[in-house]
Amino acid sequence: APAAAAAGAKGLLPGGGGSSSSSSSLTVRQRASQLLGENVVAQGLSLWGAVRQRNILLPTVFVFLWQATPTADTAMFYYYTNQLHFTPDFLGRVQLAGSVARLAGVTLYNGVFKKVPLKRMLLWAMLLGAGLGSTQLLLVSGANRALGLSDELFVLGDSVILTVLGQVSFMPILVLAARLCPEGVEATLFATLMSILNAGKCYG
Repeated sequence: APAAAAAGAKGLLPGGGGSSSSSSSLTVRQRASQLLGENVVAQGLSLWGAVRQRNILLPTVFVFLWQATPTADTAMFYYYTNQLHFTPDFLGRVQLAGSVARLAGVTLYNGVFKKVPLKRMLLWAMLLGAGLGSTQLLLVSGANRALGLSDELFVLGDSVILTVLGQVSFMPILVLAARLCPEGVEATLFATLMSILNAGKCYG
């Protein structure tokens, strides 16, 4: 009886049974880590299986190459500031107009071009983008002044038009990315596609 009482008292003392609770906590942590690792591996395999599909791989490569196309933005900024001597105030207005143009592009796509087939949309966007993107040659050569358009007005109008076109052509890419995502890895694949798109912008 004294031994049993001593054992019971030992269980009531602070720290009594601590080894069992700590081992139980360790087991729960190990199990959680194991489940997390299994989920990560499963998601990785599902993502790899989805990306390997031809109907996903080819559009992904297209999106990357499209975004990786070189632009003359840095050179034109130098031309604006060092040759045309545009002030920071005017450049800020151009950026503001561009932001408004992006909203207009989204509205235009949702209201007019949302039901246009994706292939036709991208084809016309690339053709118009190549044509309108060449209008900067008019600015560099000074032909805009011969047409009666000041440098400021030409840059502002050119920026607005190209931004609207760029946003209208960018919206189908987001729609395409959403359509490509198979069930079960929607969020992971969409985030991967957006990462690839941003990587293409960095290269461009």
